[in-house]
Order: sequence, then structure tokens, then C-alpha cells
Amino acid sequence: MSPDKYIVEQSTGLKDANGNMIYENDILCFGRMWLEGDEYDPREEDHIGLVKYCSDSASYVVDCNKQIFPLEQMCSFDGYSAQGNVHTNPELLEVQHD
Repeated sequence: MSPDKYIVEQSTGLKDANGNMIYENDILCFGRMWLEGDEYDPREEDHIGLVKYCSDSASYVVDCNKQIFPLEQMCSFDGYSAQGNVHTNPELLEVQHD
């Protein structure tokens, strides 16, 4: 086994809305916190962020254009899901800057 060929991703221990395990460097797509109940609200918008480990708080966070969300709070966001990761889908992060 050649360690230079592989990038090891740490599991966060949490799953997205689809039941998929979330790993460090995954790219998450999520809506705004529900403003009124759990139904669609046109004031909600989609966000994309990168899962990172924050050593200051010893926890995982989602970096969304320098706005930091604790990963544990993702369960209160609308339809959060892992879309890919920074190594195989870096173009997903570029979408947020268009």
C-alpha cells in the first residue's frame, strides 16, 4: 500500500439527511434554518460549505464563505446533504462564488 496514493478522511460520526456518513472535507449543501415550520419557505436559500475540523473547539464545522456553522447544528437546516468532497468535486465550492 502506498500512502501517497490515498487521502484518509476522518469520519465525523454524523450522517446527512440521506443517511450517508459525513467526512472531513465533504462538501455539504444545505438550506437556511427553517423560518416557519418544516415546510418550504421561499425566503430560504441554499448554501454550500466545506466540512473542517476546528481544533479550537475540538469539533467539526462547516465553512460557508467564511461563515462557520457547527456541524451538529446541520440537523436543523433544511435538506442538508453531502454532495461530494473537496478532492473529487472541488468545482462544487466554486458555485458559491458565482
